Amino acid sequence: MKKTKYDVNSDFRTLKGFKPPLNFFTVFLARAFWWLVPKGKKHAEVKETVMKVRSKDGRKVKVIFYESKDSVGVKQPCLLYFHGGAFVYSAIWHHYRCARLYARNGVKVAFVDYRLAPRYKYPVGADDCFAVYEYLVKNADELNVYGDRIALGGDSAGGFYVLSTLKRAEEEKLPPPKALMMIYPVIDSDEDSYSIKTYVDTPIWNSRSNKKMWKYYSDGKCPISPFDWDCYENVDEVYIETAEYDCLRDRAIELADKLKGEGVNVTLNQTKGTVHGYDAVFDSKITKESVKMRLSLLHRI
Repeated sequence: MKKTKYDVNSDFRTLKGFKPPLNFFTVFLARAFWWLVPKGKKHAEVKETVMKVRSKDGRKVKVIFYESKDSVGVKQPCLLYFHGGAFVYSAIWHHYRCARLYARNGVKVAFVDYRLAPRYKYPVGADDCFAVYEYLVKNADELNVYGDRIALGGDSAGGFYVLSTLKRAEEEKLPPPKALMMIYPVIDSDEDSYSIKTYVDTPIWNSRSNKKMWKYYSDGKCPISPFDWDCYENVDEVYIETAEYDCLRDRAIELADKLKGEGVNVTLNQTKGTVHGYDAVFDSKITKESVKMRLSLLHRI
């Protein structure tokens, strides 16, 4: 096993030496073989329904609805979920597994298969995600969803879409989401924080790959500035989870601190000994504790 200079918990030893490159070749391979990406084993207790929602440019976006078979036909809160993948990669088995887990714990989950960069740069993916939120709000009764109990959730790049959707909802005068759940989120294209300067070679994700991601997605810079907004006050609760050895860590903590200072109800879960994407190791005690905290939020929607 290749050693690293970071004190990563032994639970994640399989991730320590994994530093996948982000370049046009790997993105091309992902495009060519996206249909081979595993979606995980279906769960007997969860019903899956595929729908198409029309985005801003008229193209249809695939949405997978997950719900407990015990709740089919019953009105429930909803988690609108945006998967991670550096804006360029499709969802993987881990994302689908989490969606099924959330659906078994009291919420319907709308899982968005948004369009990917670099072919579709900003704002296409953001438009796709917002279009699904708008659809949920306007068709809540038909979908057996409480329109005033919709949470936005996302990991990594999906966290950015949580923020962009929140802002668009305010601009379009739609009801705000009930809660936000962001897992080691992409916040912006920060280049000044300690974590972005320090974690240049961390496993799974690091600042070198992060810089390339923004180049592919929006020509190098974050197109929104979530630290300048005043639209958080109408959200009941925000949950932010960070990984210790992750270049994205400090910016997420800064956002949590900003919101706390403004009186927003924020839960900040700073996991230790972890790397970006650590929760793919589902059997880890650290992962299980984080999942409990996420479910606790969902139970309060």
